[in-house]
Parts: sequence; structure tokens; C-alpha cells
Amino acid sequence: MKMKEFKKEEMQPQPESGQVRQNSAKPLRQKHRTKKIVLTVIFWVAFAVMLVSGSVLLYELVIIPAQNHKAVQEYKELYSRPESSSVVSAESVSEEDPQVLPEFVSLLEKNRDTAGWLTIPNTKLDNPVFWTPGNQNYYLRRDADGNNNKLGSLFLSAGSTLQPQAKVQVTYGHNMEDNDEMFGQLLKFKKLDFLKANPVFTYDTKYRHGQWKIIAVCRASVAARDQGAFVYYNTDYPDEASFNEFIRNARTRSLFHIDDDVNYSDSLLAFSTCEYNFWGDRFVIIARKLREGESTAVSTDKYETNPVILMPDSYYALDYVHETAPSQEAINSAYQVFYGGEAPSSSSSAG
Repeated sequence: MKMKEFKKEEMQPQPESGQVRQNSAKPLRQKHRTKKIVLTVIFWVAFAVMLVSGSVLLYELVIIPAQNHKAVQEYKELYSRPESSSVVSAESVSEEDPQVLPEFVSLLEKNRDTAGWLTIPNTKLDNPVFWTPGNQNYYLRRDADGNNNKLGSLFLSAGSTLQPQAKVQVTYGHNMEDNDEMFGQLLKFKKLDFLKANPVFTYDTKYRHGQWKIIAVCRASVAARDQGAFVYYNTDYPDEASFNEFIRNARTRSLFHIDDDVNYSDSLLAFSTCEYNFWGDRFVIIARKLREGESTAVSTDKYETNPVILMPDSYYALDYVHETAPSQEAINSAYQVFYGGEAPSSSSSAG
């Protein structure tokens, strides 16, 4: 009788049931340990990212502004504007031999680039203004002491001469999207109520005191496609016709109709800061110097929202903007109702 043949595998010894459970648990434990390590790594990476992000935010939103404020505060301690009753009038300043105002002497000893001082009520703006004609943008990213600082300082354009004084002095300052420092404060004037409550501000150069009245709050552009449409940064107007054209251009682009009798004999200021709707977007405020004997108690009863604002071409080209530039007829009609006369033709003013 033949013995039954068994396959080789059937002759292998079989593990006991406990050993099977033990062997199957090993990969489970290994998998658990791996998962735990991965989660730990993810946690620490996330923590590191959060720590770095927090440090960056702390530096950007706290430390940088604090450094800038500290520098400005040192200047404030050196500057004290006299009471209005003792302010020297514009007519008493000699054009041939202008004298530095007493309150600027210490400021100039600290920094010879000091050109003036700007104070706008109900804003944070109470700052020195600098002028470096050989390097216009020197203070673009430098604080009042010349140290690197992304908030920068307020500064005049190269052509904004103090003596002789330019027809229009153009002042630049940052508007940072993540805070309301520097010229970010100017955006408050987008609201008609704020403008009506604060129509006048103080700007003194180192040679002359001055109270200034806002006459236009504009949208403008320095983008290539808008070049020549509204050159608000021009500082010289050789004749009355070119000056009046500039005023009309500013008024058609102003967010508000502002009652004023500005004329060629007046001195102007232009504040320029960035907006961020398109490349080259700018927010611009135009102001004129109050004349000798003119009251700072400005009547704002006739101020109103401009119903037909001419925006830059770059604005109308935005994908999310579904409006078109207003017709010349509409611009003229709105302009004539408030100011009288006609606005500049769209061929020369549409921006």
C-alpha cells in the first residue's frame, strides 16, 4: 500500500494563532509610528511658517511704522510753528534774498534736505517735507534721517523749486495697502463730508508760511497709455491759458465740484500717491494758497459730488469695469452747470 504523498508546502509547520496576530500587528505599529512622525513634522513646519509670518507682520505693521514715527517725532520736537497772528505774509518775503523762517533753523541743522512742513487736520499728517533735486526719489524709501524704511517720507519733485517758488509744488508720499501711514491718509478725502469738514490745511516752506485750500480731488494715471492726458506733476505754466487748461483738466477729473475762484496769480500744491486699481493709478489732490487777508473759514455749502467724472483710460480698460468714458457733451454740461464755461475737449483731456 502506497503512502500518501504530501506537497512540500503542506508539510511546513503552521504558526500558532497568537503568533499570527503578533506578526500582523508589527506593520500596523510601524504605520502608526510613520503617521505620527509625519504629523509631527507637519506641525513644526506649520509652526515655523506661522512664526516667520508673524515676525514679518510684526516687522511690517509695527516695527517699521514705529521707526518712521520715531524719526518724525525727533523733527517735531525741533519744529514749532508760530501763532497765526505772528505769521509772516507772503508779500513781506523778499524774492531776491529770502530768509529762512526761524522755526526751520534747527530742522535744517539736523537735515539740510528739509524743505517744508505739512499739517492736515484730522489726519496723521504732521510731517517734514524734503527736497533733493539731484536725486528726486531719495526719500521714497527712507525715513526722515535717511535710513532705509519702506514707508519713506514726504518729498517734493525735482522741479518744485523753493526759490523762485514753482507755480505748482508737487509732493509725493507712499500709500501702503497694508496700513494708512503717510499719504494713505489722503484717501480720507474721498468722502465729501471729510473734505467739507477739512477744506484747509497748513503747508510752510522754509521761506514762507501758508494756508492752503483744496480745489480738486482727482483720479489720475502715469501709465503709458494715459501719458499726456492729465500732467498733474508739471510745475511750470508759462502763461494763463496753459494754467487755466490745467485747472479745467483737474476739475473734470475731480471726485467733487468745489467752489473756488482760483486764478493764474495763485500758487498751487499737488499731492500725489498711489492707488492700486491698475498700474500707474494715482490719487491726486490739488490745493491753492490762500491769498493775503483771505479767511481760513471756507464756505463749503456749494461743494457737491461730481456727477460726470472723467477717469483715466486705463480705468475703463479694466475687465471688471463695464462703464465707458463720458461723452464730451456730458462733461461740458456738468462742468458748465457748476463752473460756467466749457471743459477741455476729450481729444486732449480724456485719460
